[in-house]
This record gives sequence, structure tokens and C-alpha cells, in this order.
Amino acid sequence: MNTQKYLGSIKWFHDSVKNADYGFIVHETMGEVYFHKKGIVKADSSNLEAFSENQIVVFQLDDTTNNDKGKSALNVQLITSEDDLIFLFDELLKSIIGKKQTKLAGHFQATIFTRILKIKTERSHFFENKLEDLTPAVSQGIRKILSSSEILSKLDIKFLHKIFTEFLENDFNVFSDLIKSKLTDKDFFELWIDGITSLYNLDYISSVIFTLPNENQVEICKKLGTDGTTNLLHKILYKLSSWEEHQSIIEIKKVLTLSKDIRFEDHDKILNFILTKIPPYVKLDLWLDDYHDILDFHSYKLFTITLSANDQRKFVKKVANYVHDGKIELPFQELASIAVIDYEMSKNEGNHSLDYSTSIILHIMNELMINTDLSHRDVVKNQKIKIYEIVLKLLRDPKDILQITGYFDECKGRTYAILEDGETKLKHYENKKPRFHTICDGRKAIDLAKKDVLDEDVKLCFWWCANQKCFILHENYTMHQIG
Repeated sequence: MNTQKYLGSIKWFHDSVKNADYGFIVHETMGEVYFHKKGIVKADSSNLEAFSENQIVVFQLDDTTNNDKGKSALNVQLITSEDDLIFLFDELLKSIIGKKQTKLAGHFQATIFTRILKIKTERSHFFENKLEDLTPAVSQGIRKILSSSEILSKLDIKFLHKIFTEFLENDFNVFSDLIKSKLTDKDFFELWIDGITSLYNLDYISSVIFTLPNENQVEICKKLGTDGTTNLLHKILYKLSSWEEHQSIIEIKKVLTLSKDIRFEDHDKILNFILTKIPPYVKLDLWLDDYHDILDFHSYKLFTITLSANDQRKFVKKVANYVHDGKIELPFQELASIAVIDYEMSKNEGNHSLDYSTSIILHIMNELMINTDLSHRDVVKNQKIKIYEIVLKLLRDPKDILQITGYFDECKGRTYAILEDGETKLKHYENKKPRFHTICDGRKAIDLAKKDVLDEDVKLCFWWCANQKCFILHENYTMHQIG
């Protein structure tokens, strides 16, 4: 008789037609193997009801009998009766290898694991005595697994780790050293994320972090800690091919966004490092998107002509906010001197006319500010007439349709800042428009020193509109405050 043990699952047992106790076991490679109740070990023979469909059993082959049913099994027993730990661990390793290859392997894995765990729990002394024999046996199985690239590509590393930590904790470092040399960067990363290993590859993390959802990015930085996050962000920045290319600017913005999202204590250091590396037009880009608050007007104005019409509007309105809030002193003539899309440039685009609203606004305001005192009502009335005259002069062609966009837009509703689960969330309500305020008319909340006032609850800047707070972003506001 062949003494080798095999693992299989029962296809069926007991022929109800003949009222005979026999059936078939399904094996991974041998297929169906016949067995009779006479081949069941004595300890389990009194519990034939347990030999039901899909039950996992241990058996040996009877190579002395030839019958028309093919291979026959002897010494058949339920896996719950098996206490050969070396055999069980060997089969468990096989199930890890085969989990993604067959249904049988996946079915075996949980059952074998449970059996070993039960032996450890209920027969701890027996289990500990067997550890000395188990270590080389499992080590040999591991080496066999690691020798095959095909197996490695399908290996369930996390479950393998579960086996070590549950059953072979004292020897885990030995096995983890074997595994480490074979793992891909992705494997290592997943093990680190799951807390299975404390080792991580910063190069790999820096290459994949921005492909992950925001909440995962934040979680990674929490695991890295302050020093690790600093190294990560610097590594991303140092890997940039330049500080000027479009893709590099996108990466820089991602770094700053992440740093802000995690409330990184060294955010200012990262930001200042970036600002020392990038040219003025990239600083302008970052300033427009609120990544920093340094307005270098005379450097930025050289590049306003390269901005889109929307960004030109944002530039003018944001500079106006800085002047209004007392952050800078700037004569309006300086602001009016910036190069923007004008009528001639717009018409050069043929049928695809560019928006030159900013040019019109700056021209009108510059004209009005020359020898004009708007403190008297009759002067204001005269200036309204003057505005119409200026606009009419700007119409070079009777067919032109003059439209000023982005400066006196209709109010879109009110934005509230709400604390939910300890986090501040902005919620916009279109139906919360103030009465008699068709045009967006917010006034930035500042103190006597012209510093931003923060809301007491959410600690954010806000604007007063119709005596209520609104937390909408500044670029959505009109130019009333410049006048």
C-alpha cells in the first residue's frame, strides 16, 4: 500500500438505490477516487453521516486492488481527525499556491488553517513539541514556492504571513527574509499598508501615491510620519525633469495639495523650497490657484498676456482684493497697465474671438479715475453717462456684440461652512440668494489692521453679503470693492 497521504473532497457517499456505503473523493490531480466504508479509519467509521458532499478528507491510495472503478482509497478520515502537522502545513502551502488556480485549493485553505489552529489551541503542548520538526518542513515548502516565478505571481503573501504570525511567530524573521528577496515593489507596498512589514520602498511610494484616492494618500502620509512624509515629498519634487514643464507643474500642485490636506507641519518649508526653484510665471500660476499668497506684481505682470481670459480676470480681481485688504499698495494705473487680451488681439483669432472683458474693465476704470471725485452724487450720475460713452468708443464695428463677463456676474447663491464629524465642509445653496442683490456683492471680513477675520467655528475666511456670511471663493466676487 502507498503510504503517501492525499487531500480531497467528497463528491458523494452512500448509494441510496443499492443502500450501499461507498462513494468518490475528488483529488486535485487524480480526479475521482473510489472509497468504501471499509476503507474509513476506525475512529471515523461510527460517524458516516459526516462523510457528506464537499467534506475534506485525508486518504491513502490502495495500489493492491484493481477494480472497474479506477483508483481506490484506504485509511480515509475526516480532516478534523488529522493531527499530522507536517502533512497539514504542506497541504496548506499547496493551497496558498493554488488558491487562485482552482476552487478546490481555495476551499482547502480555510479548512486546513482552522484544523491547525484547533490543534494549537486544544493541544498546545503537542503543537510546541512539533515546532522543531515543522520549521525545516515549512522552510522547504517556502523555498519551493519562491523558486517558481509563476507561483510567485499568484502567491497570497498576506495569508502566508498569517500562517507565520499565528503558528511560527518565533521563526517569522527567517521566513520573511526568504520572502523579501522575491517580492515585487507592489507586494512590499501592500504588505506595508496592511501593517505586515515595517519596511517600505520610498521610491515606489513616490511613483504611485498620486494614482491613489485622496484618502489613501492621507493614510500613507500618516503611516510615514513627519520625517517620512518630508522625504517622500522631496523625493517626488527631485524626480521632476524640470521645474517649468506643464506636467511638472501638475506634480507640484499635487504635492502642495497633499501637504495641505494632511495639515503637514512642514508645509511652509516644502512651499518655500518650491518657490526657490520655480520661475516667476510658475509662481504666478500657483498664486492664481491659491497655493501661496506672495504677490510679486511687477514680476507677474510680465506674463499676464500669456494667461487665459478667465485667469486674466482672476488676476485682476485677486490683485484688487489684495489692495482692498491692505496687503499691498498699488496705484490703479499700475494695475491698468498690465498686458491683457484687447479688441485687436481678439479679432486676430478670426471666428474664434477671444474674451476681452478685462481690457474693457481696466480701460473704463482708468478713464473714470482720471480727475474724478466720486464722493458727490451728481458726479456719480455724470460718470454713468461717461461710462456709456467709453463703451461706445470701444465698439469699432457696428456688428460687434459687446459682452463683459466674469466681473459683474449674477449671484449664484450662498456658500456655508459646516462642521461634520470634526471636518469643515463647504455647502453651496443656489436658492439662498439675498434679496435685492442680483450681482454678487460680498465684502471680505477684515479687522482694523486689515487682516483677515476668521469665522469662530470653522476658522475660515468669509465675506459679508447682506449681513450674512458667505464662504465662496474670492474669484467669484464682483469688482464693487475696487471703486
